Amino acid sequence: MEIIICEDIKENAEKLSSYVTRYFSNIEVPVEISVYENGDDFLVDFNAGKFRDLKIVFLDIYMPGTLGVDVAREIRKINTDVIIIFTTTSRSHGLDSYYVKALQYLIKPLDYSAVEAVLNDSMVLLNDLLQSINVLSDGKHIKVYLKDILFAEMINNDLLIHTVFNTVKSPVSLHEFEKQVEGKSFLRTHKNYVVNMSYINDITANNFIIASEATIPICEDDEKNIKQAYRDYLTALSENM
Repeated sequence: MEIIICEDIKENAEKLSSYVTRYFSNIEVPVEISVYENGDDFLVDFNAGKFRDLKIVFLDIYMPGTLGVDVAREIRKINTDVIIIFTTTSRSHGLDSYYVKALQYLIKPLDYSAVEAVLNDSMVLLNDLLQSINVLSDGKHIKVYLKDILFAEMINNDLLIHTVFNTVKSPVSLHEFEKQVEGKSFLRTHKNYVVNMSYINDITANNFIIASEATIPICEDDEKNIKQAYRDYLTALSENM
């Protein structure tokens, strides 16, 4: 796991690096920490594809050259999953954090307990991002990350798992797929459809509209319960924000 620290003040960078090292040593997870004095040098390496397993980026908001919030915007153009954590002396950047989907912003001077708390949250999030299922396709098992699945549908006797990248065809049943993703953000909307609720953009009288602009039918006989399950999902999300 690769972790980046962008901090122009050497003492702050060393302190944060020691806290991060301490945390991951305690949980026995190997990490590689790289420290940059400014965001511009980091972006050069980031855009060149230097990092193969980048998971967390700590960004000082006020740095020489490109500000941390603008560095974060550049990161999000390429990578929507890497965890961004701002470090700052000001509490006035909550809106910036929202727009770039930053996990948190830490107020300096940092102490270990604050870094530990945000890294605990990061590990929970990383665990969610890395959850996957094994799917039989073309005679072999392939890994499909749950976060990438838009929806699954049955056509004739084939299960089609539509992801943000491609469509995986499998001979297993929709019921079997539903069992694999049970307890996650998936909802059976129809006898032939299971949708990832995190990709639902809109809801009509008879359908869910998802991010890929696909239309997912809602079973008329169970419409009330299905829509309530989606509302419950949204409520749970808002309570955990």
